[in-house]
Amino acid sequence: MLRERILATRRLRVDVLASRPWWLGVALLYLPIGLVLVAARLTVMLSFVLLGVTLLGRRAARALGRRWVLPLLGFRVRASGGEQLRALREGSEPYVIAVNHVSYMDPLAVSASLQELGVPAFTYLASVAMGGAWPLALLGRLGFARDFITTTGSAATPAQRATTRAALIRLAEPRPGDEPRGPLVLFPEGQVHDCERYLLRYERFCFGLGLPVAPVAVRHLHPWPVNFWFLGDHPLLSALWLLFVPWTTWESTALPVMAAAPGEGAENFAARVQAETASALGCQSTAFTMVDVGELLGFSPAPR
Repeated sequence: MLRERILATRRLRVDVLASRPWWLGVALLYLPIGLVLVAARLTVMLSFVLLGVTLLGRRAARALGRRWVLPLLGFRVRASGGEQLRALREGSEPYVIAVNHVSYMDPLAVSASLQELGVPAFTYLASVAMGGAWPLALLGRLGFARDFITTTGSAATPAQRATTRAALIRLAEPRPGDEPRGPLVLFPEGQVHDCERYLLRYERFCFGLGLPVAPVAVRHLHPWPVNFWFLGDHPLLSALWLLFVPWTTWESTALPVMAAAPGEGAENFAARVQAETASALGCQSTAFTMVDVGELLGFSPAPR
């Protein structure tokens, strides 16, 4: 069921091509245009990175990336529901923003969406299991996040999990007189997937910190007959396909802030946040996890 009904298993959307075969002709005509777009957009990305790490400050790099670079890459961002976060933004206490994970480019697009929602500074909880820590350092230097707390998810050793947990607890601790620290932003599934029909289980790790949680429901909208992620996909290939098509849109909606009920455990709270997000997306919650996906990919997590 997980393989066939929840996760995409191939790049091309065969159902769309079968019902609209004229897409094949469009694809052949578009191929040279798309290849030129990839080359041009890679040049834009490289130029932005060089400017960001050598000449621009973090704030200037963030403004340039949001206003010019992302649109040139074909990444459109729409955000709504900022009023749901107003009380949290105006306070000085930390809180959690839980975002469903639709693309390997989410750290860029979600950062721009959060800026539109009035959240310019935040800390990402991000996995380093696949790409290491250097991409996170680069994103921070370019202003896409203020700080990062790293995790290796299900592959973490007990010592690594303890280190991550300690960093999360420090973030949640009150610091009287300190400037607002902004929220902790995380992707609770721990795994990219399209979130069109089903939503993978939200892991409980950050739902037991005693902090309010602001769910954000993200849809990756596009008319193209391709899957920008499928089972076994490589992040680099996914990124190149995103640069190949004319545009895609990240539509983010901030949902009402949620808090754990008295006596409610982290797992039940996570499931409740997941259900609210799935309802907003019009899809179904599942109990399948990133570990289940890893098993299909032939990845064995470290022993607990």
